[in-house]
Amino acid sequence: MGQSLLEAAMLAVNLAHGLHIEAAAILPPDFRETAIATENRAYLDQMAALGCSSASACANPAGSGRCASIAAADGTQTPPDGVAVDYGGARWNVQTSYHGWPGETGSLAIQPDGIVSIAARAGNRAWFDPTRKIRAEFCGRERFSEDAEIHLKFKVRLDASSVISGLDWIIIAQIHQADMRYADGAFVEASPPFAIAIVQGPKGEELAVSGETAAVPMREPEIDPPTGLQSNGPDGPKWIKRFAPHRQIGISAPFSRGEWHEIEFRFRDGHGRAGAVFVSLDGAVLADEKGLPTGYSYVDDLRNTPFAGGPQLIGSYVKFGLYAGKFEGDPPPNVFLQLHFKDVGFGS
Repeated sequence: MGQSLLEAAMLAVNLAHGLHIEAAAILPPDFRETAIATENRAYLDQMAALGCSSASACANPAGSGRCASIAAADGTQTPPDGVAVDYGGARWNVQTSYHGWPGETGSLAIQPDGIVSIAARAGNRAWFDPTRKIRAEFCGRERFSEDAEIHLKFKVRLDASSVISGLDWIIIAQIHQADMRYADGAFVEASPPFAIAIVQGPKGEELAVSGETAAVPMREPEIDPPTGLQSNGPDGPKWIKRFAPHRQIGISAPFSRGEWHEIEFRFRDGHGRAGAVFVSLDGAVLADEKGLPTGYSYVDDLRNTPFAGGPQLIGSYVKFGLYAGKFEGDPPPNVFLQLHFKDVGFGS
């Protein structure tokens, strides 16, 4: 991929050369169970990065459903959670429903014509997610430096059968910044610094662009006044957690159900300083900001911070598909989303 033109990365490339799917790294089962049982939001939210960065493979790719692509008689591929997929000129990790939740099958399917169909209900989530989230996404394996422009173009359709009331967010594309750790091994708590989301407008669904930016540490020690040292609690040292301000970027626009919409975005991560955002919907510009502060400064603050788990992961990465949920509590049981993607082109 690298410096290839966007046109060279369009879907036709995949159709001409065939869809390639391989197994990706899977964490040990006991680690998975620990993550599911833990309601530490930072830990669960950031675990996604581990599936987007590893190059090792399953021990038996052709064995269990978790490591093998599931192919239907008509040629449809249903890659399970954790596999790597070549699609739209790039390599992605699939983050979707694990084939092991009761009564559940895969929620992301790649049709023979190249269309990606996503159908997810309340409870469909990746293995690292708490129950308040719904996820079926492609997570980009390539990482981009601070000065790199990330460029993605695709067509998307929201099925008329979708029931989306009761959700706090529905993101269909995002840029996620590096999932770095503090010296004690804890993940940084940070939401995506750029997201394209379906929101409820006064007359129906709309498409909106949002972002978060922070040029300050994401956490600081909680100081005990009498001693001047960091306070301690039952679970260890206490920290003051800081969250970046959330804002809408540009304008929103109607997003009709049952129709194909073309979305194009360009994003440049400024690590909390000046970056750039461009988004268009069906050719109409929603956002075109140059010099806008984007991203988080923690990438620079922590890039040389050692921790027991290994080297820091740096660089932004792309995700697209479905990422929805609630800030607190579980989604209503009748929630259902069906999205279709096609003509995906990815470049930088």
